Amino acid sequence: MYFADLTPCEYNIPEPRGLSVGWLDKAHEFSRGSVPVGFAERLLALCKTPAVRHRGFHVCEFCGFEYDPTFKQHGEAGALSASVIRVIGGGGQVYYSPVMICHYITKHGYKPPEDFIRAVMRIELSMRPNAALDPTPITPVSPLSRLARFFRRGSAFDR
Repeated sequence: MYFADLTPCEYNIPEPRGLSVGWLDKAHEFSRGSVPVGFAERLLALCKTPAVRHRGFHVCEFCGFEYDPTFKQHGEAGALSASVIRVIGGGGQVYYSPVMICHYITKHGYKPPEDFIRAVMRIELSMRPNAALDPTPITPVSPLSRLARFFRRGSAFDR
C-alpha cells in the first residue's frame, strides 16, 4: 500500500487524522540516506507497541523473496507488517507509519522526512506514546439472532 510521505493518511486509521510516513512500494521512488544514531532503535521500540493492528498483512516488495505460503522468510527478515504506529510531533502533528518502516530504514536505506525523525527522537518512550487507540466498538451479532429477527418480522411467505 503506497501513500506519499507527508500526505494525509487515508488508510483505515481511527481518529486523530494524520500524515503518512513510510508507506512504500516498488512503483514509487523514495528518499534514501542515513538517519541519526539511535533513531532506528527508538523507532523499533515504538513498533513493538503499535497503535493499530490489522487482520491482513503486507510484505516488503523490495526484498524479492521466493513465494512461500507461510511467509517464513519475510517474517524472519522483519519484512511483514500488519500494524501501524502513531508518532506525535511538534505542534501536535500526527504521523502514521506501517511497522515495516523499521525494515525499510535498516534494509533498504529509506530516510523518513526530517520532521518525522525529529518527532521520533523527542518522544519519551517510557510514557507509552504509541498505546493502542481505542477500538471502534463492535456489537457482536450471532447468526441465530439474525435468524430470530427474521422470524419475528415474519417471512415473505407469511404475507
